[in-house]
Amino acid sequence: MKKIFFIAAASMLLLSMTSCNKQKDGVFNPKQKISAIYHAYREQGSWYNSATYMWEDEDPYVTPMHKSEEWVWDGKQLQQIRYFSEDGTIDDTETFTYDGKQLVRVEYDYGDDREYTTYEYDGKELASAKFYVDGLLYISYEFTHTDKKITDITMTEYDYDKSVTDIARRQLSSLRSILPMGQIGEKVIANCEARLKTKAASTYITRISLTWTSNNITRITYKWSDGDIDTDDFTYDNKKNPYYGLLNSEGEITPFYSSENNVLTYGSYAYVYEYDRNDYPTSRVSTYTYTYSSDTHRVRSTSTNTYEYLK
Repeated sequence: MKKIFFIAAASMLLLSMTSCNKQKDGVFNPKQKISAIYHAYREQGSWYNSATYMWEDEDPYVTPMHKSEEWVWDGKQLQQIRYFSEDGTIDDTETFTYDGKQLVRVEYDYGDDREYTTYEYDGKELASAKFYVDGLLYISYEFTHTDKKITDITMTEYDYDKSVTDIARRQLSSLRSILPMGQIGEKVIANCEARLKTKAASTYITRISLTWTSNNITRITYKWSDGDIDTDDFTYDNKKNPYYGLLNSEGEITPFYSSENNVLTYGSYAYVYEYDRNDYPTSRVSTYTYTYSSDTHRVRSTSTNTYEYLK
């Protein structure tokens, strides 16, 4: 089961939804349109040597700068996003279908599975999103609006087989360029593994609450199926987010794409941007540090994205 998590942690891969009350949900027409994204990644772990009482560095994992995404437009509408591996081959493709100006379907070409998400609206507002694999409904989202902003989400997950944990790991890994695994990602995997061990019911409901400051999501609260509660807080710059206005391609809500401005801090993540003269980012460098609960191993990663826009 792909995309079982809705990680603000993300992950993410990787589109968004506006809650701006000046336009319909599912309508995306930014003044500057992304044409390509280039990406580099470096991760280095270290472990505490109890004999020398010092931290010892491990060999770094490095992905060199390469073209990672190509956005294909037909006039004002985004038609497709192509995802590239570092050797230049196309790994994945997302194709978008519209009803007039509103996005109603995204189809994914990830390999053997036939995956797609559908969107339903109540006028200008998004009512629901449903993610399917080979015709089976795997995740559904129901959205509640307050003052024309999404404030509550009910996410229902359905397990059909025991591949859920491996898929969650693979998807979380693929989103490192935006949201390295971190605590929320690890909790999602832990929940998946616990479900498989206990053979719990095959339907899992997570309730998500969003807190807004102006047009930015500044807090997300997750109430998991097991009753646990987690919160994430976000801070922002005052520049323009090039993703603002797009529905997330998996039906998820993430501040990185749903907010008007660009995220600066989130938990152990910090983001630094360079901007063009129109206040859109031309590059984003994110750093992430995480120390495991045993305090004997830690990870630091640096992710760099550069953005090209249509002329």
